[in-house]
Amino acid sequence: MDKKITVNVIVDLSVSFSTDKGSFSCNTTQQTRDNAAKIARAADLVVYTTDVHDKTSSEFSTNGGLFPPHHILGTCGGDAVPGSSPRPVPEVVEAVASRKALVCVPRHIYFANSSSLKDGKPVLTTADVEKEFGAPLAPEDIGAAGAMLTTRGGDVSLLYSAKNCFNGVIEMPVTANTAASKHVDGVPDHSYNAFTLLRSVYGLGEGLRFVVDGVVLSMCVYQVASNLKQVFPEASVVLVGDACTALPGEPVPGASWDAVVKAMSDQIGIPTITTEEALKN
Repeated sequence: MDKKITVNVIVDLSVSFSTDKGSFSCNTTQQTRDNAAKIARAADLVVYTTDVHDKTSSEFSTNGGLFPPHHILGTCGGDAVPGSSPRPVPEVVEAVASRKALVCVPRHIYFANSSSLKDGKPVLTTADVEKEFGAPLAPEDIGAAGAMLTTRGGDVSLLYSAKNCFNGVIEMPVTANTAASKHVDGVPDHSYNAFTLLRSVYGLGEGLRFVVDGVVLSMCVYQVASNLKQVFPEASVVLVGDACTALPGEPVPGASWDAVVKAMSDQIGIPTITTEEALKN
């Protein structure tokens, strides 16, 4: 591969998590959002990975779970919960506005909840996802999807990758619901996420540089970065500390979450750098 390809992976930097009026605000600063936008604008390919839900999600406190409602698609009850959209923050939206996009949704996402099927019809459908992100679902043929990437001669340079767990790199097997193993109207028969797609195109990652940022540093961001290192062992992976939101407080006396994650990342060969450093390379 002649040119190193920079892939900016943005983790959960969403309206819900990263705006002041978000339904599950994590106190992301304006500087963090601005830094993330700069990195996205400069990247060859942007992958925005975020969980998506309908209002019945079992993880919501309103349904007996641990977390406030968040990342609810507008057509699946999100319009009734202010600030709950999984879409990127406005600064990132502006930075990627000119990019042609695809949406990658692993098949298990449609069957994540026990109430995924209502009267035999899926609560969450392809149409819901496409409307939320304003982009079409990736083709069933993963080879065709790969050929659409800018770096392969196509014109797609933005991938929205849906998840329903902390780690957006892992593509979970489709076993949660018997309906998931057969055709259901409104749900694609194929199943892959953005990283499965990249693996099919770039193999072990030679020539790829993953620049990771988002929310929150010690959970979803670290998990995504560490798993990228395993899935793409020949790629370089860096964390951009000042484009990430860290948890408040000290996990251990005298040490911030930023410092702890940096130490953990250093041990597995993932440097923590600044936005300025990311833009220079």
